[in-house]
Amino acid sequence: MDDFVVAGEAHVIDVVEQLLLSGWDLCGFVCPEAKRERWSGDQSTRWLGNLWCWDDEHEKLSVKRCDAPVVPEAAGLSKRAVFKLAGKIGCVTGGAYEALARCHSDAARVAAGQAGSWDGQDQPWAKTAAHHLGLACEYWRRAAVDEDGDVPIFSKCSHLTIDVDASGLGYGYCWRDEEGRVLGAEGRIQSKSMAFAAWHINRRELFAIAAALRKTVEVVEANGFPVLNVITVRSDSRVAIRQSSPWFIPATKSVERRAILRLRGVIADISHALSCRVPSIYLRMVHISGHLNSVADTLSRVGSSKKAVDLSTVWSETSTEDGSSVNCAVVDVVSWLDDDDHGAIALPSFKSWIRSRESTRDDSDDDGTPIGSAGKAALFRQFLKLKQEEDPL
Repeated sequence: MDDFVVAGEAHVIDVVEQLLLSGWDLCGFVCPEAKRERWSGDQSTRWLGNLWCWDDEHEKLSVKRCDAPVVPEAAGLSKRAVFKLAGKIGCVTGGAYEALARCHSDAARVAAGQAGSWDGQDQPWAKTAAHHLGLACEYWRRAAVDEDGDVPIFSKCSHLTIDVDASGLGYGYCWRDEEGRVLGAEGRIQSKSMAFAAWHINRRELFAIAAALRKTVEVVEANGFPVLNVITVRSDSRVAIRQSSPWFIPATKSVERRAILRLRGVIADISHALSCRVPSIYLRMVHISGHLNSVADTLSRVGSSKKAVDLSTVWSETSTEDGSSVNCAVVDVVSWLDDDDHGAIALPSFKSWIRSRESTRDDSDDDGTPIGSAGKAALFRQFLKLKQEEDPL
C-alpha cells in the first residue's frame, strides 16, 4: 500500500484519520501508531529515519538526520558489509558535506568491487574501503552540524550558478544562489573498469558540464526553480568553456572529436530548450580561476582523498564574481534557431530565400508583424526540404 498524505486543519485531519482507520479495520488492515506521523509548525515528522521540521513563521526548513553507521575494523570487512554500510549514507538534503559523504561511500563500493566473493574477509582492498567509509561518516556528521539547521529552498532562486570540475578519478558540481550559498552538490566516482585518465581532461570537463546541466534541467522541468531566469556555468577549464560554444571548431581528431561534438550537442540542445521556455532561461558559460572552484574540485578528487576537508574555509574563499574579472572572455551559449544574428536563421541562403518568398507570394492576411521563433523554425524546415529535393544525390 502506498503512503497517504492528508493536509488541512487539525480537526479535519482528525476526522479523516478516524475514517481511514475504520475503513482499514473493516478490510482487516491495521496501521499502528508507529507508522503514523504529524507535521505542523510546532511538530516535526520523521521520514526515512530523518526528523524534519518546518518553521512557518521564518519559512525555515531543518532536519535532524539519522546517526552515521559504525565502521568496523578493516580486517572484519566483507564486500557485503561495505555495501550495506555505504547504503546507509543516503540523500537527505543534497548539501556539499553530504555529497562528499556519498562520494566516499561510492569510493568504498568501488574498492570492494575487487572482491572475489561477497562474504570473504581480510582482503587487500579492505583498508581502502574502511578509509573511505570513515571519511563518509565524518562528512555525514559535519553535514548534521553545518547544513541541517537551515536546509536551502529553491523557490526564491532567480540566478543559479553551477560550479563544475573534473579529474582523472571523477567529477563534481555544486549549485549556488545569488549570494553564493550552496544549494546542492553532487559527485561521481570513476569505475575501476575504466582506466585512469582514459579520457582527455577537456573531454572530462565537457562531460561534467553536460551532466550538471542535464540534472539541472530535470529539476527545472519539475518546477523546482519556479523563478529562475539565468543559469551561469563556471569551470576552471578554459578549453572546455570554449568547446561548449556551438561555434567553436575542436582541433582534435577521430574519436575524441566525435565525443566532444556529441557532448557539445547535448549542451546546445539544453540551451535551446531553456531559451524556448516561457519565461525563457538564459544560459551562459564563464571561466574562473581554480581557487574559486574548490567545492567542485574536492568532489572530483574524492577517490584520492586522504583526509577530510573543512569546507567552511573553502566557502569563505569562494567568490561569486563574474568571469569578467578573469582574463578570459565569457562565452554565450546561443540557440541555433532562436537568434537572428547566429545559427541557421542567419544563413545568407536562407535569408535570400525568405526575401524571394516574400516578394513573390500574395498573402492578404499578412499584417506586417515580425515572424516569431516558431514561424521561423517552420520556414527553415520548409527551406531544408526544398534544398533536399534539389540535391541530385
